[in-house]
Amino acid sequence: ACDGIFDVYENNNLKNEITQRLETTSDLGQIAFEIVQKALERGSQDNMTLMIIALRDGTDSVSPNELTLGNFLNEQDSRVRENYLNFASSHGFQSFPNACVACGKLFSDMIKCECEKVFYCSSACQEKNVCQHETNTTHESN
Repeated sequence: ACDGIFDVYENNNLKNEITQRLETTSDLGQIAFEIVQKALERGSQDNMTLMIIALRDGTDSVSPNELTLGNFLNEQDSRVRENYLNFASSHGFQSFPNACVACGKLFSDMIKCECEKVFYCSSACQEKNVCQHETNTTHESN
């Protein structure tokens, strides 16, 4: 982690928070994202980078390119928004906002719903969200 994180976290507190989150999820990217969000909520104003490295086999957590959207689409500064979009575009993420409606993650290879209005990152998220999505869908069924 860099100083933007450590401005609002002590070393042991950060370690403890990561350890606690690992009890409920193995998604290291999600844990890092949540800690950066908490650092923002705690008032950190410095740049923030956090990388969590797990020394394990890792074959159970291999996934395609993933980007977790922060709140950048609501960013007031157009230059900041443009930098986010340029970064995402240069890494294979083409259109926004097409994050998974079930979990909020964005992958370079998304599954588009038949209604063509929502996207899913996996068939598991699609199955998890299908009932809710069908009741909220405004298109008519034949």
